[in-house]
Amino acid sequence: MFGWRCSLGAAAVLLTCQAAAAAVTLRIEAEQCTVAGRSQRHGVGSASGGTALWTFGGQLTWDAITPAGRYRLLLRVRAGADVDRELGVRDEPRYSATVDGRPVALRLVPGSLVYDSDDDNWAWLAGDADDLSAGWHRVQFSSTWHYGRWDVFVLTQDEQFTPAARPPFGEATPPDLSLLSPTERQRYQGFTLWAAPLEANCPPDARPEEADTVSRVALLACRGERAAAAINVTNWLDTAVRFQAGVEFAAPKGTRVAGDVVSLRYAVPLPSPGEPIADALPELDEAGLVTVPAGETRQLWVEVDTRRLWAGRYEWRLRVRPLDAPRRCEAQTFTIALRVAPATLPRQHPLPFFTCEYDAEPLGMEADMPAHWVSLYHNCSLPSPADPRPDFSKMDRLVRRKLGLAGARGIYFEHWWFRLDDSWKNPAQRAAWVRGTRRWAQHVTRDLGLRYDQFVLHIYDEQRGAAVDDFLAAREIVREADPRVRVDVTLPAGITLAEVRKMKDAADVWCPFMSLLEDAEIMAFLRGTGKPIWPYHCAEDKRYWPPAHYRRWPWQLYHARADGIFLWTYLRADPWDGHLWDGGMVFPGPRGVVPSRRWNLLRQGLEDWLLLQAAERAGHGAVVRQAVAAVLQAAEPGPVMRHWHDRLVTLLDARGAKR
Repeated sequence: MFGWRCSLGAAAVLLTCQAAAAAVTLRIEAEQCTVAGRSQRHGVGSASGGTALWTFGGQLTWDAITPAGRYRLLLRVRAGADVDRELGVRDEPRYSATVDGRPVALRLVPGSLVYDSDDDNWAWLAGDADDLSAGWHRVQFSSTWHYGRWDVFVLTQDEQFTPAARPPFGEATPPDLSLLSPTERQRYQGFTLWAAPLEANCPPDARPEEADTVSRVALLACRGERAAAAINVTNWLDTAVRFQAGVEFAAPKGTRVAGDVVSLRYAVPLPSPGEPIADALPELDEAGLVTVPAGETRQLWVEVDTRRLWAGRYEWRLRVRPLDAPRRCEAQTFTIALRVAPATLPRQHPLPFFTCEYDAEPLGMEADMPAHWVSLYHNCSLPSPADPRPDFSKMDRLVRRKLGLAGARGIYFEHWWFRLDDSWKNPAQRAAWVRGTRRWAQHVTRDLGLRYDQFVLHIYDEQRGAAVDDFLAAREIVREADPRVRVDVTLPAGITLAEVRKMKDAADVWCPFMSLLEDAEIMAFLRGTGKPIWPYHCAEDKRYWPPAHYRRWPWQLYHARADGIFLWTYLRADPWDGHLWDGGMVFPGPRGVVPSRRWNLLRQGLEDWLLLQAAERAGHGAVVRQAVAAVLQAAEPGPVMRHWHDRLVTLLDARGAKR
């Protein structure tokens, strides 16, 4: 009906201003108002009337933004029926209106009647709205005529304004939001989209720091990285709002990009001591729905898998549309701009990466674990060495399944038999334990076909004090059974150098707790043995070790020249209960495992590690050392890691351009 030129979308109030000193006229279609009750669109437009709304006993609200002045209110409505063509507008009209709760006395505008058919007949009603201040006003419409119709509403300062009997009814422009305070503007628009750091928690009371937030984020990545952006949605209304979110490819035009290159997740704030922690990142459902309670904030997580993109510049639009908010609250968009550099990360990470999954097989792990660079898989289904007729069937099934996963390079076997059954300490039973261990090693290497460098055996855990002697005695049983079987040693925080020295000949792989990387004496001793060092970490207190800590960890591993990475644990207990110490990195879900913010940031850290290695090999060793030092010394490492990540990509990009 109008010549719509509305940057906020067609559901906005429409404002037309001629010159600065000219009278102001505001127009809106009934369909662009907020509907309450049973009012609804019914039928189609016609030459004499637009796509109007039937009243059906309901109510409409027009959220109008006006400059200060004296106004008249005009309504274009259904006039009557074939039996009485003026029954809705004659004398005391069956339509009513209020402005900020004040009733407006309406009268028929002479000469405005149009009758083309029983349904298609119209007239204008007008009344004084009196003086309105500059700002936001609520204009509400109702009708005692069940079969009345609303078509167009006008607020005008022009005393000479005469509405046209038939469309068109004039041009329209967006509302002047500059007439609102920042707080009013937020409530008028209903919600705000704003960018947030990936590593920052998003509790329900999170708020944007600036009233006018940016609507674009620029990302930089090498091919093979997962680039991500976090966009928060703050609901300023007094009621919960369901939003529909979706990501559309925007540029470059004419380029075909698979839809699953981009995933859209949201951060679930789980109850915990203190503020809720938004750690779980499930994908949005097929409809893209997410509900934001009144006055709260939720976070959307947009991730781009660059492994299937060529080098170049790309743009996506995140569109967030409220489904049950007032009509003034329109869809908003957020642009994710990504530049993919020509440098390409390797498909296989040089660091062996192991998580303690304890033979768990949650739905979706076969895709999730390789996607996070896991390459060594846990197997705890070893029968007791004391069992003369061992059943290897479960162990074999798990070995074959996990070695079939993308990027799998080996198995981390673990059993508790030396810790649970003391019979091996009995000299009369020792030979049986040796035979049982040898039988297992032969089965693994001959029947399953694993090379000795494809597996390691864990028989004791974090041993100290007297447990060191027990471990050494058990280690001799393994050595006597098959000296080529590698055994790892986990070194807990607080262990002494003397205890470590005592286990020198028993260890084939050292697994020091992360804090020991700061112990110069112990680390110098471990390096002096020439054996692989796989530091381990425990995914426990989510508040003490916040998400940025997990991205920082691989930087620390690079600084320490570690040979592998060991994480306890993949999935443990019930992480949905909000317990801070559940020890897991993922959440079980009905359609597959749900990654945590920490898990995805650890993956980003491992990709940072690859960039550090590539930059150093390209001759940028001094820059790499500067970057690592800056990250490890930073009190807030998140922004520092993002800065040096982009600097490293730029260095590698320049090297590729020279070629």
